[in-house]
Amino acid sequence: MKFVKNNFKPLIISFVIFLISAIYITFPLIFNLGSLITGYGDQYLHVYVMNWIVNIIFTNPLSLFDGTIYYPFINPIAYSDIFITSSVLGIIPLLLIQEPVSIVNFTLISSIFMVGFFTFILSFYLTKNFWASLVSGLLIIFSPLFLDKKTHIQILSIQWVPLAILFFIIFVNNLKSRYLFLSLLFFLFQFYNSFLPGYFISFFYAIYLIFSFFKDKKLFKNIVSKNNLLILVFFIILIIPIIKPYIDVDNKYYAKRDIRDSIHFALQPEDLIYPNEHTVLEPILLEISNWQKYLRTDEIKSGYMGLMFSVLGVFVIFYSIKKFRILNIVDRSFFITGILGLILSFGPALHFARQTIHSPFPIILPYALFYYIIPGFNGFRNSARWEILFMFCMAILISLTLSLILKNFKKAWIIYIILIFGIVAEYNFPMKFYKVLSINNFPKVYQWMNTTSKDSVFVLMPIYNWNSPNSYIELERQYFYTKNFRKVINGYSGFSPLEWQENVLFFFNDFPNTKSLEKLKNIGVDYVIVNIDEYNNLYKNKYYRLGDGNFVISSLNKSSIIFFKEKIGQTYIYSFNK
Repeated sequence: MKFVKNNFKPLIISFVIFLISAIYITFPLIFNLGSLITGYGDQYLHVYVMNWIVNIIFTNPLSLFDGTIYYPFINPIAYSDIFITSSVLGIIPLLLIQEPVSIVNFTLISSIFMVGFFTFILSFYLTKNFWASLVSGLLIIFSPLFLDKKTHIQILSIQWVPLAILFFIIFVNNLKSRYLFLSLLFFLFQFYNSFLPGYFISFFYAIYLIFSFFKDKKLFKNIVSKNNLLILVFFIILIIPIIKPYIDVDNKYYAKRDIRDSIHFALQPEDLIYPNEHTVLEPILLEISNWQKYLRTDEIKSGYMGLMFSVLGVFVIFYSIKKFRILNIVDRSFFITGILGLILSFGPALHFARQTIHSPFPIILPYALFYYIIPGFNGFRNSARWEILFMFCMAILISLTLSLILKNFKKAWIIYIILIFGIVAEYNFPMKFYKVLSINNFPKVYQWMNTTSKDSVFVLMPIYNWNSPNSYIELERQYFYTKNFRKVINGYSGFSPLEWQENVLFFFNDFPNTKSLEKLKNIGVDYVIVNIDEYNNLYKNKYYRLGDGNFVISSLNKSSIIFFKEKIGQTYIYSFNK
């Protein structure tokens, strides 16, 4: 491509800058890929899913969505994001390091690097301005909002969005089918990882086409060619196998998100100045936002994008509104797409000061309409994540505006250096990491599970629902499952079938009564693993009322349904088969 050949030097320099930036932001993770983790929450789910994807790709790729959790419910991998692209990219570090967590840590570092670098490429193609493009990429990867998504790495890994948009712009401008193919290829990479960023791309596609059609009425006729239709059909065929398991889950278990969840997880205007730990300005901004006046149940979201980002963003928004009539199609498209992303992040109805606006009337937002008319939209729960689309579009628009305003300013590089310094200096180094057990140090019971038949079915007791006390234990267990990938009744994900939740509640309260044992046996469980310490803790805190750990073990030993098999530390293993 001529663009790469003619701009090889700035591309190499930016490549190095963003690679160093990603290593710096996450330091010392680069030297601890197998021993650190960003937290003990959803990170464990991501470790499980990505290790499962790699495992099943090499053994039985047709069972990609089967998973081993939530037995016997179908397609448990489709209860959350699929992570196919990140899993494939992380195969080599996983094989080299031989630690389950390494694939997620590699994804974190590589995603930060690629988001910055690919955003630079898009900006540089549009502006031909190295410094403005550098600013756009750095604005995103050093943004507290962006880095806060390390917990939900599927939202941080949006690196294919800028490339899909880049090649779509090139395609519409010259109508060469190969660019449509490349755009849809990168769309596929993004969609195979997580659906939401795929919607980001789709929204830009639609808005850019609308503005282009208004400019050239013949564009539609020129785009709809045989080659382009074949390319489109080809990619639709590739998307169907990924969408179908989610549709099956929805049809069988009604996986749609209640619109009230979108309201609950929505951003509010005041959240745009609410910081997180990734900015050195956190103490000052907490005082300004006066967060102490709110209750803990008010669920304040961190929507702060960074000081430089916020100042430049406000300036660019007012500038774009003022100059909208003379803006070109690219500028208009990023502006409208960005504003739409911001509005969608506010959810179905506008809230302010933790209250729904009712006076003089409720302000219903586009999210409420899209929830009902756009396929798949009702599967999203966290509407606040749409702010990422706003952030990305604003970063590009900032580079476009800066390159235009500072075009004839001889010492513009000084301004860019000041901006870059402000962006980098606000980052609250270092990022927090936590120690994680090596696979060789997993609890011995998980090593024992590896000695059983691959078709064995387990339940680990006590079992927890997502809203149960100590539910974090289920997430930790999923990390340990990567040792053996045996089928388990247990699970923790973004969605849980209602029947499964009812079963868990029953098992949590009634185990080890005879009815609970008979039900486990009828489900197909082969082994019951009981942790006596966990029952002691639950009984002590009055979450479990039948008795302490000794009571549970004594009851199981007296049962004629189940039989003691082995004891490993404080863990007792029982089998339904003699």
